[in-house]
Amino acid sequence: MGLEFATGGSMTVAGRKIEVIEKDDQGKPDVGKAALAAAYADDKVDLAVGPTASPVALAMLPVAEEYKKILLVEPAVADSITGDKWNKYIFRTGRNSSQDAAANVLKSSRKRQRLFMRNICRSVRPISRQACNALSISSRISQVRNTCR
Repeated sequence: MGLEFATGGSMTVAGRKIEVIEKDDQGKPDVGKAALAAAYADDKVDLAVGPTASPVALAMLPVAEEYKKILLVEPAVADSITGDKWNKYIFRTGRNSSQDAAANVLKSSRKRQRLFMRNICRSVRPISRQACNALSISSRISQVRNTCR
């Protein structure tokens, strides 16, 4: 996680020692949920990082909210992690699956771009419409600028 580099090898911040505890969710939502609850309750962790699988991340979201502790999600990509299942204790450090899809569209034909933008921009929430509008500014998809409105 770069903690040794960031702390100059001291593994301390503001005089407080950083301890890294590793737990294996085995790619199973129930195991991940239990491991996170144990980390927050028993190990008294202040911050959790992971998991790699979206189903495990989705199972962990309510645990972070229950304990009012931060969960950094990386690299799980399900949109709902920071969409309809999101709570204020969840932070994503990478991209989501919609962003992957949008990036792939930029490499595809203009006809596919128009169809994608028309469909996705009609189905997303207002905050995501801003992202659609931002994508529309791109010269490669300028013809579909008005489909997000």
